[in-house]
Amino acid sequence: MGDTFSLKITDKVSYIQHLDQSRYDSTDLFRIINRNGSDYPAEKGVSHIEMKYDYFRGDIKSSEDFIEYSATKSTMSGNYYMVTCPGKPPMKTQDRLLTELNRFRMDNK
Repeated sequence: MGDTFSLKITDKVSYIQHLDQSRYDSTDLFRIINRNGSDYPAEKGVSHIEMKYDYFRGDIKSSEDFIEYSATKSTMSGNYYMVTCPGKPPMKTQDRLLTELNRFRMDNK
């Protein structure tokens, strides 16, 4: 099911960060990421995810692996990362990114 990483991870993260806002109700894909009970702006959350990607690079073979290893939960506490947009309930980062990955694949068929 996973793709062959035809785009760099940073390109995919950039795509997720800068989606066409007309497809959404004028909110960002996510504005706040919560790691281990603390809220961070999306940019800081993405920086952390990129750092984890660098660490797990050798284990990552697909986009799903990238999300699982780098953007799902804390390797130290086991707590899931959560994302929040204004006016919407928090959701697991993993769920949000898998939804957007599927959308990305549909848009790029």
